[in-house]
Amino acid sequence: MKKYYEQERFKTSNSAKLFDIDLYLVSNNLDNYNKESMSCAIKKGLGEMEMHNGELANNDEYVHFENVTVILSKKEEKYMSVRIEKSKGVWTIIHSRPESRNAMDSASADQLTDAFLEFNENDDGKVAVFWGEGGAFCAGWDLKLASKLDTDDPLKDLDIDLNDKVLKDNNLMPRGPMGPSRLNLKKPVIGAIAGPAVAGGMELALWCDFRVMEASAYLGVYCRRWGIPLIDGGTIRLPRIVGRGRALEIILTGRQVKANECLALGLCEYISETGQSRQKAEELAHQIAKFPQICVQADRRSVYDQEGLSMAEALRQEWFNGKKALSEEGLNGANNFKKGFGRHGDFDKLS
Repeated sequence: MKKYYEQERFKTSNSAKLFDIDLYLVSNNLDNYNKESMSCAIKKGLGEMEMHNGELANNDEYVHFENVTVILSKKEEKYMSVRIEKSKGVWTIIHSRPESRNAMDSASADQLTDAFLEFNENDDGKVAVFWGEGGAFCAGWDLKLASKLDTDDPLKDLDIDLNDKVLKDNNLMPRGPMGPSRLNLKKPVIGAIAGPAVAGGMELALWCDFRVMEASAYLGVYCRRWGIPLIDGGTIRLPRIVGRGRALEIILTGRQVKANECLALGLCEYISETGQSRQKAEELAHQIAKFPQICVQADRRSVYDQEGLSMAEALRQEWFNGKKALSEEGLNGANNFKKGFGRHGDFDKLS
């Protein structure tokens, strides 16, 4: 009797519970089963769990597929701290650990990464809004949990392998300590910032394409006090936004940077009333989602791709990014303009 084993994470469609389960395939002639056949058996097993709302009658449940038996063994049950709310092309990705001011833990980092990757690959999602529930964007990594990490190599699972393949594609890297901070998405993400976005939370805010901050919100490298470095892109993205000198002052002092100063420095683009950052960010997201998306993504990509290039190289990059959008959407847009759509600053009727 041979076994094929792997771990899977499973969430039922009507539950906020997350299950880590062990999957075993047991067969006398497992050598005859390729990975696709194994996948079919696993999916059938997960389907059985779905029918039972994710619950197993006992600790183990057996599901048969042809002459393969799937054994599902529930390891543990966790609460989903990340959820997605969708509306007409706008996906609001919500981090919800309000009891800790949305401080990050490993499960939340995994779930956020998975949520943004799902958004990136799903054609229904046009623009994402990143929001922390409960009046705080993110208070950084949960230091109560961090104190329990392996002191010899606390983040060994997140090491970046310095080979060419990884360096050419951020999405092949292990996730960042704070979750999606190493992802290079093809679609826009708007940060909706309430309360603190500090330490690693500030790094997540800077990862967004642009930010809406509530009047009472603030950024800051609060981890300065504890000897914890910025390892989620903060030392890269902050100077690219505000310049080297100001970035170094903010990083080295660890001081609080309030919303009005953030607006003046270009660290946020809009200030909303307290409690209204999500609403304002979603309004902007819906506006962007109405536009032709090949062009939206091409122009966004050109802005990022030009960093570090000479003018000639950047112009070449811009041209090649824009060619597809021009042929697939631009000519049709010109015809719509000829027909009278979108004239005189009208953003509502574009076709």
